[in-house]
Amino acid sequence: MHAFLVHMYHEIAQPYALLHNLVPALKPGAHVGIVDAYGPTSEHGTPPGLLQCELAVVGYREISLDRLRGSDAYLAIFAPPLYCKPDAAGSYGRVQGAITQLPTHRTTARDIGALASISLL
Repeated sequence: MHAFLVHMYHEIAQPYALLHNLVPALKPGAHVGIVDAYGPTSEHGTPPGLLQCELAVVGYREISLDRLRGSDAYLAIFAPPLYCKPDAAGSYGRVQGAITQLPTHRTTARDIGALASISLL
């Protein structure tokens, strides 16, 4: 199953939680496609840099980002992070690079600056 979010990402109040909870619903090899307008979230858009940063925080990897011809929108495609199912005891074991606590707010310029020093594989 792939997921497509069309002209609605900017409406999500808790994007980190949504992106985190989406992962178990995706089949291996699935992608997440997001269509949104260039522009601030207050004007029903999502700046591509904000989108890229928020998805990277949750472990998604960008595949592509392309402007849609004849519009002020773009299509961004991401690969989700690996999903580890719990064992019989309910333990997930130890996964290197796993996120243990999700942010509770939208990304700010300060967050983006902090993330600039992190290299993602």
